[in-house]
Amino acid sequence: GSAIIAGGGLYNFAASPTLANCRFVGNHGEGRGGAVMNLHTSNPCFADCQFEGNSASEAGSAIGCDWASSVKVTNCRFSENQGAAMFIGDYSTARIDGSLFENSDGGGLYLDSLAAGFVSHCTFNDNRGSEVIVSLGSLVIEDSAFSNNPGIRCERKLSIQNTTFLGDSTILCTNGNLSIQDSMFQDGSGAVSTDSNGTFELKNVAFLSCVSGRGGAVSGSGLID
Repeated sequence: GSAIIAGGGLYNFAASPTLANCRFVGNHGEGRGGAVMNLHTSNPCFADCQFEGNSASEAGSAIGCDWASSVKVTNCRFSENQGAAMFIGDYSTARIDGSLFENSDGGGLYLDSLAAGFVSHCTFNDNRGSEVIVSLGSLVIEDSAFSNNPGIRCERKLSIQNTTFLGDSTILCTNGNLSIQDSMFQDGSGAVSTDSNGTFELKNVAFLSCVSGRGGAVSGSGLID
């Protein structure tokens, strides 16, 4: 492990490496990107890598991505990190497939207002903090599973398909559009709510044993099919 302003383990500037079967353990960044920082049109790929015990003063304890960069993460494991494991900045994108986010403080993913993300076949277990995902931009989650995490907050556009939420995983949409299809919420303290100008559309969504002080499983303005 090492400590630096950003990218304690790896710093990419206009670089696009491919890394497989690597471990990033105990790194720290004084800004964003504790273990890895990607800037200025960097396009790295990570496959079968582990990010454990990393930290950042801001978001992105494991991976930071900013300045029109993109990152692809496949079959990776993020555990015991301090702060949101991944930070995706404005004009940057992330694709995350088949990865595990567990036992971390600060959640799994933070997207800035002009960022975009795609999460598929991922698992989020036993993370801590105020939210497991904060999406100020545009995010798609599909074929994934959430268990015993804090909530998800979206402020622009969030689409969820074929995903299960077990335990306390409230989704709050403020000033944005939330779409959930073919998914299930079970044994949680609330499920879906909107505030301010947020709206939702739910299609083929099951709510089992959910409890909320905001009006039951669903609260706010939207369409239920």
